[in-house]
Amino acid sequence: MTQRFYFDLVNRETVISDPCGIEASDLEAAVVAAEAALQELRVTGEVHEFDGAWTLLIRDECGTLIQRLEIMAYLGVIYLGGYLLGVFLFLSEI
Repeated sequence: MTQRFYFDLVNRETVISDPCGIEASDLEAAVVAAEAALQELRVTGEVHEFDGAWTLLIRDECGTLIQRLEIMAYLGVIYLGGYLLGVFLFLSEI
């Protein structure tokens, strides 16, 4: 059974809410989708629009915050080739 997950980008001054979300089988699949989106931001160069203060929040169907990714820290680890280390260090359950 799939669930809907929402991804919000936030910093101290701005919240960019995801009104549509994605369907995923579980939280792990949603995190994989979030990681792919962050990698795409890095590849396309859009990551320069995000300074170190941006965080990606993952919410469930009820709006409950269930996961967070500190974007620049996460992408820095990915860039340095520490993909698995990055997942363990920068994904924190709420």
